[in-house]
Amino acid sequence: SSPSGAYVYMDGVYKGRTPLTLDSVAAAPHNIELDLAGYYDWKTTVTVSAGVTRYVNAQMSSIPSETTGRIDVVSSPAGADVYLDGVHQGKTRSSGVFTVSNVRVGTHTMKVSMAGYHDYTTSVEVRAATTSYVNAVLQPAPVSAAGSIAVTSSPAGAEIYIDNAYKGITPLTVDGISAGSHTVRVALAGYNDWSTTVQVGAGSTASASASLSPVPTQAAKAGMAPFAALAALALLGARRKRD
Repeated sequence: SSPSGAYVYMDGVYKGRTPLTLDSVAAAPHNIELDLAGYYDWKTTVTVSAGVTRYVNAQMSSIPSETTGRIDVVSSPAGADVYLDGVHQGKTRSSGVFTVSNVRVGTHTMKVSMAGYHDYTTSVEVRAATTSYVNAVLQPAPVSAAGSIAVTSSPAGAEIYIDNAYKGITPLTVDGISAGSHTVRVALAGYNDWSTTVQVGAGSTASASASLSPVPTQAAKAGMAPFAALAALALLGARRKRD
């Protein structure tokens, strides 16, 4: 047999260990069985004839060792997302339990998360053909007392000031703004400043959309001067006629 050392049974009777030659075997069909720890049993039927030696060569197949286990995850509250080594596996059920099957043997990182709660992260050791347990009691996360302001402008690229503090260039969402009333000012060279007051709620985003109007250029002002002078002369002439 390969490997050698297997226990040999003929017609259910133990005969020895391989390699082995059995003599004085009656001419007839016989059941041969080989048994070796860590290998599947090997069986065959051999018909023995008088004066003839029959050969049996048993290639035994090893039994694969268990290479996976499972993890039972319990969360409080239920309905939390379960991640194994960064890969989403599912959600804990209404009972609070979720089972991750066919997990390879070794150390793994388990994360349990739920909106409004801090993430729960732990390492878990998985052993072959056994169940490991994770009990995640999630802690509520404090509600943010800040919100955001999303500022856009036409044209874009304008400077943003919130309560006179520079924040960046449009379009931009400014986070970490305390709940309450705030003044938003938008400025861009060649355009009149634009400002408004927005109300920011905790955990929400307020919007400010600035439509900027161009500042009249000096050339445009100079072009208006002759018309203004003609209008003044016409008005003066009209007064003299009345006089």
